[in-house]
Amino acid sequence: MRRKVMSALAVMAAVSMFSSGATAQGGPPRFAPLLMETDAFEDGGIVPPKYAGRGENVQPGFRFSNLPEGTVSFAIIFHDIDVGLQGGTGDVLHWLAWNIPASAGGIPEGGLSHRLEEWVPSWLIFFAKLYGFFFLYIWFRGTLPRLRIDQLMDFCWKVLLPIAILNAVVTAIVVVAV
Repeated sequence: MRRKVMSALAVMAAVSMFSSGATAQGGPPRFAPLLMETDAFEDGGIVPPKYAGRGENVQPGFRFSNLPEGTVSFAIIFHDIDVGLQGGTGDVLHWLAWNIPASAGGIPEGGLSHRLEEWVPSWLIFFAKLYGFFFLYIWFRGTLPRLRIDQLMDFCWKVLLPIAILNAVVTAIVVVAV
């Protein structure tokens, strides 16, 4: 049985969908809905731990059907709008995939490599991170102004302390008024 993908999966499909299908009035082209299906989970259901970051972190397999004529490639955005991390109300971008050929008909389970370590040696990643850290450290150290301790103390007494006192007074007024 074929199942639709959950509603949080947004598909930005058909990078080149500008072929046939224009209306007689010369309006924008109209296309039948692109179908993207998976057997990994139910439509609108919870993603199983196998496909989650705390599980095996395997990319689920997808099948594409009802492709618009002239489709060359796909770009897929797995964007979860229903997630609330630690009580928040935000959304999460799980992953992106682009330049997927339309002739592929889908993506097999685990078919997208998501780990840098799979194609770059670990020692190279280590030295790239080390270089990046030292580059940023030297850049910040060389561009930020040098402050003496008397300048810092002057800033604290003349700027930060009055702001802190004003903050305490305003907070007290608001708390008492409410």
